[in-house]
Parts: sequence; C-alpha cells; structure tokens
Amino acid sequence: MIWDFAESSVFSEAAGDLRTTLSSMARVLEQQFPSGEAGIEQINASKNSFPIRPIVISTDPPYYDNIGYADLSDFFYIWLRQSLGRIWPSLFRRLTTPKDDELVATPYRHGGKAQAEGFFMRGMGEALSAMQAAATDGEPLTIYYAFKQSEVGDGGVTSAGWASFLQAVVDGSLVVDGTWPIRTERGARSIGIGTNALASSIVLVCRKRPADAPTITRADFIRLLKRELPPAISAIRRAGVGPVDMQQSVIGPGMGVFSRHARVLEDDDSAMSVKTVNRPAILTPFGADRLAKLTP
Repeated sequence: MIWDFAESSVFSEAAGDLRTTLSSMARVLEQQFPSGEAGIEQINASKNSFPIRPIVISTDPPYYDNIGYADLSDFFYIWLRQSLGRIWPSLFRRLTTPKDDELVATPYRHGGKAQAEGFFMRGMGEALSAMQAAATDGEPLTIYYAFKQSEVGDGGVTSAGWASFLQAVVDGSLVVDGTWPIRTERGARSIGIGTNALASSIVLVCRKRPADAPTITRADFIRLLKRELPPAISAIRRAGVGPVDMQQSVIGPGMGVFSRHARVLEDDDSAMSVKTVNRPAILTPFGADRLAKLTP
C-alpha cells in the first residue's frame, strides 16, 4: 500500500493538527442552528430495508472496482482492534473487516472479471430498485458518480464502470432526468498532478420511470439524440467540464433519452443495452472524432 499524501503531526500546532482541526470544527458548529431531529442507521440498501417511506435520496455509491474499501479498512482495523478491542468487543469481534457483501467489482474475490461485474450489476440493481421503491414520486433521486477507467470494446472505447452502473439505473426503473458536472477534486492533489485523473464528479438526477413508458426503435432513438444532444453538449462545455471528463459527461444526456423509454429496439427487435449506447457512434451523432473536437 502506497500513500499519496503526507500526514502532519497531530501536535504540530499547524494546519491539520488536532487543536487547529477541532477549533475549525467548533467555529462551524457555532454557526449551525438545527431545527429538527436527525438519526443515523446502518442498513443494507440492496435489501430494501429503508425504515421510513417515502424518503428523499441522495447517494454516493461505490465506483465499480475503483477502490477496495474493505481491504483499505483492514489497514486501520487491525490497529484499532489492538487498542480498542477490549473497550468495544462487539465492534472488533472479527479478525478483519467483512467483505462478502461489499458492492465493488473485485475479480480476485469473485473468481474473475466477468463474475465480479455480474456481482456488481446484481447488487447495484437491487440497491437502486430498493431506492426507487422507497423514494418519493415528486422529488428527484440524486446519485454522485465518477469513473475514469476505460476499456476497448467492440465498436469503440467504453467504460466498464459507467456501463455497469448505468445499466443498473435503467434496470432499477429510473430515468436520468439531468446531469450536473461538479468539480469535487483538487487539481493540486498528488494523484492529479501530471496525470489523466478525473477533475469532476457527475451527479445523475433521476426520477421514477412511468409504468407506461413507451418503446421506441433504434432509428427513433438516433433521431432524438440528433435533436437533443447538441444543446446538451453546449451546456456541458459552458459549465467548464474539461477534456478528461467530457466523454463521461456527455453520457448523461444520451442516457436521459435512452432511460425515459421502456425499451429501445434494435433492428432484430432485441433490446438495446447500455453498453451499446456507450459506444461513441451511438452516443452522439457527431461520432468519436467530432466529440473529441468539441472538448475545450
């Protein structure tokens, strides 16, 4: 394990130390005026166990295979277990953190890349379906997502993380109603210096897809893309989205057209998949070369 940042001493009397951090937190809390009650519960989202319905949902789900959260947690868990195990024995009863239900696509844990993707698809689909059932009809459901890893597939460059996640959104009966690129990463962070790292996160604004959503043909879908994508791409450019994030951002408007229909039928009457929509030649009427020229 290699860290990409330095930790300051907690007693250094400088930025990041204990006193400075607590002082900053205290100043923020002094300005807060809570007017209601709040609570925290740990639940399994994929098991449809939301205790209150309807609810407004805003979530930041796992990013495919980008981070192995449970493996990362073990680095800290084994030391916390040594120091706090006798104080909170129920919290530290295991030798390592549980990993079986962690919703990330880790090939070494599921027997291969295909099996890991299947596990992620099933789990994310169940979680989004549960959220769709618990969410309100009037308010949107917002999902934060960002993914950089690309792979070369038939017909163009696709993102396995994006395709799997967006397929789960569609399978969960959700419509992509809007996409908001939000700059969430510092350009000066170590991983972002001289690299092709993502600069933005994409917030998908989703709503429940009506039960009577229509089915359209591939030709109708392409016509809708030609009409709706140009102004959407212009809006994304005006928002300041950089070249690294442009292709990922453009997926949102395209998925908005795709997901508001029950199905998009191919020429052989089979249902078009999200992976097909992700291909540059389908996603935008400009094609991959034209899309590259549109980036700032």
